[in-house]
Amino acid sequence: MLYKEDWQKSKERLQALWEKEIIDRCCVAVLAPKDGVAFKGELPPEKEPDIFRYYIDGEWLLERHTQVFENTYFGGEAFPCIWPNFGTAGHAKYFKGSRYKFFKDTVWYEPIIFDWEKDVLRYEPDGEVFSLEKKALEYLAEQGKGKFFVGMPDNCGIMDALAHLRGTNKLLFDLVECPDKVKASCKIILDAYKASSEELFGIIRANNEDGSTHGWMYTWSRGRHAQLQVDLSVMISPEMFEEFALPELEEITNWLDYSIYHLDGQEQIRHLEMDTISRKAEYDTMDTCCRTAPNL
Repeated sequence: MLYKEDWQKSKERLQALWEKEIIDRCCVAVLAPKDGVAFKGELPPEKEPDIFRYYIDGEWLLERHTQVFENTYFGGEAFPCIWPNFGTAGHAKYFKGSRYKFFKDTVWYEPIIFDWEKDVLRYEPDGEVFSLEKKALEYLAEQGKGKFFVGMPDNCGIMDALAHLRGTNKLLFDLVECPDKVKASCKIILDAYKASSEELFGIIRANNEDGSTHGWMYTWSRGRHAQLQVDLSVMISPEMFEEFALPELEEITNWLDYSIYHLDGQEQIRHLEMDTISRKAEYDTMDTCCRTAPNL
């Protein structure tokens, strides 16, 4: 791998990580300016059309990441990887009528579900934004062969995507007032997540040594590997977490080959012992969830 001469050793350590084993030390990722150079990457542009291209144009992504790679020391298990940041829970953009806007430092979503009876979620596999994202990944994967990896977009969180599409405040009330509507919508989003992710995994697999990587955690594995998260869970009780969030985590964990959970916020700590509450018996079949998500 270009930019990282000791990748094969790091690869061995990462493979051991998923088996709860250790070769010589724990896995750690360290990045630093090469040769003490104070390198500053390219800042996002000011004009709105350029901001969109800054995040989603493959050639632009390659140019600025190449500058970063050439000026960065990748220590430990850190490796050169382009993380296509198309927005957190970005699969919310793959539905008909989705409303989103790219800013210099974030992607913001506007709700499209105002009436549960009228506003039906429809996944658009050939939608414009998903097509642009696939085009960018195809270009990067082709250019990256033997040089760098290409990560998966930040398409994580089924409940979080629904919060984009419904609006967080309204969704929190829905958990009490119309839970069946929430669960039905989560099923639609989950199916769309798996379908779209399968396409994306297929695009980057060959470039990533028959595997996939988490772009900002610097984890790699063979097969399908991605991040799980339920950031909405900071606002709900363990009982609601068990009813609404845990099913998505179970299904996606079983679908992925290796998964890692992003615990964002100390309020989520109250959900960590979920397997010891009422689902303890079921977790005999959920060893994969514990085994493949050691880094919280």
